[in-house]
Parts: sequence; structure tokens; C-alpha cells
Amino acid sequence: MATMTRALAISGLVVAATWGSGAVHAQRLAGLNTTQTIQISGATKFLDLGNSTSSEPGGWDQESFDDSSWQAAAQVSSDVTSCAVQNHSDLSAMQNTPNYWGTNAGDDYLVRQTFTLPAAKGYYGSTILYGADNVARLHINGQDVNDYVQNTFSHPGIGQYLHTGANVISFEVQSSGDTTSQNVPCSALTFTINLVITGIHTNNPSPQKQATMATTLPGSNAVLTGNNLPFSWNRYNGASYYYLQMWMDNAGPGQRITSRTTTTYTARLTGTGFNLNVSHFAKGTYSWRMAAVGGAGNLLTVWTPDQRVTLR
Repeated sequence: MATMTRALAISGLVVAATWGSGAVHAQRLAGLNTTQTIQISGATKFLDLGNSTSSEPGGWDQESFDDSSWQAAAQVSSDVTSCAVQNHSDLSAMQNTPNYWGTNAGDDYLVRQTFTLPAAKGYYGSTILYGADNVARLHINGQDVNDYVQNTFSHPGIGQYLHTGANVISFEVQSSGDTTSQNVPCSALTFTINLVITGIHTNNPSPQKQATMATTLPGSNAVLTGNNLPFSWNRYNGASYYYLQMWMDNAGPGQRITSRTTTTYTARLTGTGFNLNVSHFAKGTYSWRMAAVGGAGNLLTVWTPDQRVTLR
């Protein structure tokens, strides 16, 4: 598993870009914000099905399933990768990524990769890029992501399927009918999970920073039906500006959440009021909070308690 990387840290906050005078959207979330990449590797587990799926174990796509008896993935040779790309040009990304299969190149397999996520506000923006000659039943934590993808790479958003703690991605992969010049099946699987983890839970600040600023709008559990969401707060003595964070808790009925959907928002604000245009936000329930910041970028207060607002 790849190591975790972080963006620029500023006084207990991590931001993904330099703050400007306006707002920062999507993955540029104030507060702890991390990205992590997980790729197929020898830690990925394969179960040999031969040429039949009749022997699938129950619950094999669940994170609690015990795959300790499954075999470790085996990295395929360059001629297998070249063969797959030659026969299926839409698999060209395979040339630059790790490629693995089970030890019996002519067999079909079930595949599992487990990973652990920290407690956080959300994982929206996370995606998976995957491909093989034949990939069926891609699942994240037992939930169907794509019914069937053949001879192509797909890049779906997976944030809504992830949760704190143990997670598992699982596939059924079928052996290729194409062969190399050495008559070896061109069977190869690759995947890269790109995780975006926003608002990682941390301990409360030290006791000397227990002061909290006061907010007045929107009230707790407010409901908004228009496009402008008003925020207002009391001026905090010594504050040079204020941080606002807002993130989705639950999508509204009929909302389709993708990696391009706006579900998180942050801003660096001055004054004591701000109107947020939410016309491009997904409908649903959001949480928000604020903190006062000094001229050196230091937090003068702890974050206000999380409050909820529903966009309809």
C-alpha cells in the first residue's frame, strides 16, 4: 500500500492550495485533507475458479470475509501486458501501471483488496481506475459499482461506498481468450484507487484554545429552498479572517453523486457576513462550522459545533 501524502500544513490546518481572498471548492478543504493511492500488488488476494463460478464462497465481496487462504496476486510479464494492449487498444493504460493475475493464467478468478480508512467527514472525490480483458461485478464493500465492464478502463467515483475502518474492493475477472507468442493467455488485471479523505477527525485543541466564536445564520437545522445560503457571525476580537467549512452528510432523494459533484466547500472570509451561491451544489443535508483565525494563520478559537443545513 502506498504511503499517505499531505498537502501544505498551516497552523494545524492542511489546505490543498494557497488561500486566496475568495472561496476554495471541492477537494481544497480547510482542515486535515489527505490523498492516498492504493494499487494492485502482491497483497491483492486471488481465488482460482478454474472455468466456473459455481464454487464462489458466500459473502466473498464483504469486508468481513476471511481471504487468508486465497493466493497472493502474481505480477504478469511484460509480454502478457503487451499482448493485452495489442489485442485491446483501450487497455493502453496498462503499459504504465502494475499488472497482476493468478498463478494459473488460463483460469478465472475472484479478486479482493482490503484497505483501512481513518475516521473523516467524507471520502467524496475518491475514484478507481481499473481494467482487464474481462472484468465483471466490481464491488466496494459488497455494493455493486458497475455490473459489467469489458475491454475498457472505467473511472467511477466510489466515495459514497467507502466508510471508516476496513474496506474491500472485489472483482470477478475472466481469463483472456487471446494468447502471447508463447501461447500464454493475455490475462492481466490492474487497478488504482485514488482516495480523497476530507476532515479527518483529530483530538480537540489544547486547553488554551477553547474559545469559540458565535454564529447567527444559518440557524441549526435550517432548510434552504433558494440559491443563496446566508452566513453571519459575531466579530471575534483580534481575528484577521474566518474559516468556513461545509460538507455533505446525506444526499437528497434522486441525487446522483459523482466525482464531479460539489459536496464540500471551504472559504476564507472577512467581515461578519457571507452569501454562498449553492445553485451548483447537490441537494441534501450538509454540516458546517467556522473558526476565527489570527494574522499569522493561527486559530484563535476552536471550531464551532457542527450545525446542519438542508438544501432543497
